[in-house]
Amino acid sequence: MLNHSFSVSFDIVTAESAENGDTADSGYILESAPLDYAIHSVLATESNTIDGRYIHANESNGRIRWVTVSNGADWITGESETRYLNIPETVTAASSRRIARLLGATV
Repeated sequence: MLNHSFSVSFDIVTAESAENGDTADSGYILESAPLDYAIHSVLATESNTIDGRYIHANESNGRIRWVTVSNGADWITGESETRYLNIPETVTAASSRRIARLLGATV
């Protein structure tokens, strides 16, 4: 069985950074992680006071390349966080679709 290395990246947007067309913070939460850790990390949030969640699979050339988890604005801070599960090239098209469905994305 192949061991795939997944990564999870993030962007945080505040009202101030949005005015400048930028992010307040961005980077990697995990690099080279197994799938179970990556799934946990992409679904975790810094706060439980968010206004909804949107999960979308991003496809290119017939394969899911990454899954986007966008959290609504935090009721307290106004920040919005988006996390991305980056699917390695070694994962087949069928498996990348299974991963997206597992996260709740419509594919």
